[in-house]
Amino acid sequence: MQTGKIGLPGYLNTIPRWREEQLEANPLRDPARCSCDIGNQDTQHVLLTCPCFTNLRLRVLGPPPARTGMTWKDWLTKPASAVKAATFILKTRLLGQFRALPNTFQASRTGNL
Repeated sequence: MQTGKIGLPGYLNTIPRWREEQLEANPLRDPARCSCDIGNQDTQHVLLTCPCFTNLRLRVLGPPPARTGMTWKDWLTKPASAVKAATFILKTRLLGQFRALPNTFQASRTGNL
């Protein structure tokens, strides 16, 4: 998530073939745009500002990283925050490869981080 290279449209839009397929399916919509239409659907937008996930964000992540004086990338370097962020992203159901997981699934911290 720190690199932004995650299966969200904001990143996938940088892959020409994916972008072309999306534009063929819907030529009037920017493929990178979030369904909230406020910004591109990338890691930072989903984690911090997308209004579609406000309640989930507060419930899973707590106060926004900006309130703690950290950037979102710095916030993700902390193991506890990274686990919360992974759990949050899974619960948004935005990543197709994880949609088969039950809604109750939660990321856990294992090994030496």
